[in-house]
Amino acid sequence: MISDWETSPTKRIYRLGRMLRKRAADILAVCDADISPEQWGMLLKLRTSGVTSQIDLVDKDLDDRPNIARMIEGLVRKGFVVRDLDESDRRKRRIGLSEKGSLLVERVWPVMAREKERMFIALSKQERHMLLQLLNKIESVVMAESEGREKRNAKK
Repeated sequence: MISDWETSPTKRIYRLGRMLRKRAADILAVCDADISPEQWGMLLKLRTSGVTSQIDLVDKDLDDRPNIARMIEGLVRKGFVVRDLDESDRRKRRIGLSEKGSLLVERVWPVMAREKERMFIALSKQERHMLLQLLNKIESVVMAESEGREKRNAKK
């Protein structure tokens, strides 16, 4: 029923995702980062992976290639990321953090980490673990359904 939407887990997860994105945007603004939460995620991914290809930054589950290209372009323009041709495969672009990008991550990360701890303080270590397990289960079901739909559409 439509009236169940307001109290459904789906609505709560959706709403929480939006709230977390807004909170991240607020923190980035206070830190004068001049980037979106999605771009912040990209900088963190580059921080952990090092120099990588643009295609490796794509979330294959979401097929977000156009968004990744726009995010990278914005980060390059702002000087947070460097982009070069891959010497071993000239068709690929190598992406990495610039010094400016590394400094931004070093400056903003402690603020984000404190906020993360603050948000989860109400949960015990066991509850955090259980939450991750439950979210993984839901994600697996959604992924399986999405893959099944893609296969059915490919056959048409």
